[in-house]
Amino acid sequence: MKELLNIFVLLFLLLSISSFPISILRFKSLFNVKKIYLFDFLSINFLINTILLLFLSFTKFNFQVYLLALISCSIIFNIYQFIKYEPKYDFLKKELIFFLIITLIISIKLSANPTLSWDGLENWYFKAQNFFYGLNFFNLNETLGINYYPHLGTYLWGIFWKSSFFEYEYYGRIIYVYIFVLSIFTISDLIKDNHLIKPVFTSLIVIICYDEFLFGGYQDVLLFSFLIFTSKYLYFYLKTSDNKYLLLSFLYLNLLPWIKNEGYIFVIIAIVSLSCFINLLKKREIILFMILSILLILLKFIIFNNYLSINPTHGANLKFNYEINGFIEFLKIFLPGLIVAIFRYKIWILIIMGFVFIFRLKQVNKKNIFYKFLKINFVIYFLSLVFIYYDFLDEPRGLYWWIHTTLDRFLYSISGSFIILLVLILEQNKHYFKK
Repeated sequence: MKELLNIFVLLFLLLSISSFPISILRFKSLFNVKKIYLFDFLSINFLINTILLLFLSFTKFNFQVYLLALISCSIIFNIYQFIKYEPKYDFLKKELIFFLIITLIISIKLSANPTLSWDGLENWYFKAQNFFYGLNFFNLNETLGINYYPHLGTYLWGIFWKSSFFEYEYYGRIIYVYIFVLSIFTISDLIKDNHLIKPVFTSLIVIICYDEFLFGGYQDVLLFSFLIFTSKYLYFYLKTSDNKYLLLSFLYLNLLPWIKNEGYIFVIIAIVSLSCFINLLKKREIILFMILSILLILLKFIIFNNYLSINPTHGANLKFNYEINGFIEFLKIFLPGLIVAIFRYKIWILIIMGFVFIFRLKQVNKKNIFYKFLKINFVIYFLSLVFIYYDFLDEPRGLYWWIHTTLDRFLYSISGSFIILLVLILEQNKHYFKK
C-alpha cells in the first residue's frame, strides 16, 4: 500500500512538472489551435523543464529546491486556471484518466519486478547514483561504469529516485514509464474524432512497444520516446510551416545525444533527410536548424572531451575496408540478426507494412512531403545500420556479439521515428472501420 501511494505521489509530481509554465489555455492561443491537445500541452511543458534540468545538472544547485519551487508554482497556477476556466477543462477528464491508468499499470509492474538489466546495472545505475547523492556532471569522472556515456536520462532517474518517499532506486525509473506512455498518447492525438479507434490504437501500440527488459535501466526507451516527439512536431512543421513546431522538433532531436551516444546518428540522419527537401521548405529556417544542430553536437563533444572522455566509435575500427568476401560474411550474420530483431520488436512488422502502403506515392508536394521524408529516413537508417555494423566485423568481441546484444535495441529506438506513419495511415483510412 505504501509503495502504491509513493507511485501516486511521483505521478502527481510528474504531472505538475508537465503543467507549468505554459497554461493549457495559453497553449491554445500560442499554437493557434481550435482544440486543446492535452498531451501536446504536457509534452511541451515537460520539454521546457527537461532542458532546464539539463542545465541544472552542470551546477551545484540543489535540484530538490528547484523541484519543490516548480511543483508549488505549478499547483498554485493550475488551481487558479481550473477555478477560472473549469468548464473548458471538462474534456480532459477521460483522456487523462486513461493515460494515468496505463502509466500506473506499467509503474506497478516495474515496482513488482525492479531488477536492473545488465547495462543498466553495470553503467547507467552509477550515473543515476551520482545525482541521487546530490553531485553533478563534473563528478561523473569519479563514478563506476563507462565514462563516455551521456547523462541526461540518468540525471532524471537520479533526481526522481531521490524525490520518492522511500528512496528506492526503481522509483526513479518511473519517469521512463511516464515519458514512454506520454509519447505514445501524444502521437495518438493525431487520430481525430473517434471514441473507439483512438484508445484501441493507443493501447495496442503501448502493448507492442512495451519491453520490461528495457525499463531495467536502459536508455533506449527515452530515445524511442523523444524520436516520437521529434517526428510529430516535424510533421506539424512540414504541414503548417509554423516555425514553433520546427523549434520543438529541433529541441527534442538535439536532446538525444545527451541521453545516449547514438543520438548523434539520429541528429545527422535528420539533417541529411531534411536537406533533400530544402527547395520545398523555408531555406533559412532549415539551414539554421542544420547549423545549430551541428554546433550543439560540437558543443557536447567539447564538454565531454574536456571533462570526461570521448569514444564515438564504441569499438568500431573505422577502417572502411570493404571487400566482397568480407561483405558476404557480414550479410550472413547481419541479415538473420536483423530478422530476429524485427520479430522481437514487432512494431517493425507494422512499420514495414506501412512503408509498403506509402511507397506507391510518386509526386512530392506539400500534402505528402512528410511521407517522402519518412521514406528517405528509412533508407538512410538501413544504410547506416549496414555501415555501422560492417565496421564491427574485425572488432575483438566479434560481429555476432554486437548484433545480438545491440541491434534489437537500436532498432527499437529507431522505431520511434516511424510510429507516426501508422497513425497517419490509420487517420486517413479510419472510415473503413466505420463500415
